Amino acid sequence: MTLVLLHPVALDVECWNLCGLEGERFEYPGNGTRPLPPSGSYTLEELADEVAATYPGMLDLAGVSMGCAVAEYTALRHPDRVRSLFLADGGGSARTSQEEKDRLASGQELPNERAETQESSTMAETLDWALKRWFTQPAIDANIPGVQYVRERWLANDPKGVAQNWRANGKSAVKDLLPTITIPVTVAVGRSDFAGSTTPVENAEALAKVFPNSRFEALDGPHFVHLENPEGFAAAVRAHLAWVESQDKVGAR
Repeated sequence: MTLVLLHPVALDVECWNLCGLEGERFEYPGNGTRPLPPSGSYTLEELADEVAATYPGMLDLAGVSMGCAVAEYTALRHPDRVRSLFLADGGGSARTSQEEKDRLASGQELPNERAETQESSTMAETLDWALKRWFTQPAIDANIPGVQYVRERWLANDPKGVAQNWRANGKSAVKDLLPTITIPVTVAVGRSDFAGSTTPVENAEALAKVFPNSRFEALDGPHFVHLENPEGFAAAVRAHLAWVESQDKVGAR
């Protein structure tokens, strides 16, 4: 069984260094050292297919933020390849709004203010905004290792690559299909991830109820809980895998 770690917007495979988790690390185009494709764009469907093609055997997928969307798409498109999902701070609501349905049905682009702002800004101009969304203020003031990493990674990024992250993630259109994912799913959230930030706890709790075979866990920390509380995040992933293993043993009897 292979654990595949799926990172948030604007980060890279190095974001998992503090957690100490053993697993494969998948990186999106436009992040880290991986360039955007010649077209300058990609889709969640393409990322999901690449994950399934890159790693053999059955997969346990653990995602944070945008990584949750990649994990969901992979499970839906390759159900015979995914054993379980660990979804942390996935953001958004558990159901597709009528406005989103209408726009998608008509082929319209959903508005993506974050992508448009980033394309017209330098990375330095949006750094403070990003840090305040993703970390608690005490962590920023103390400049903890996770904050140091994000600051350096953010400033080194290509604005077009980050904008494409936002744009690809903003086109997620599978909310109403999530109840068809019957494998074990853990939905986790940082308790300090608030409504004005990214993922309020109540949204995560609602999302957990959508999956037929799920559990919910609230962790100490903000949206980037894997960077502000890496030990707690790693423990939660290991607890998830132990839960999945216990289900496998019951099913094998």
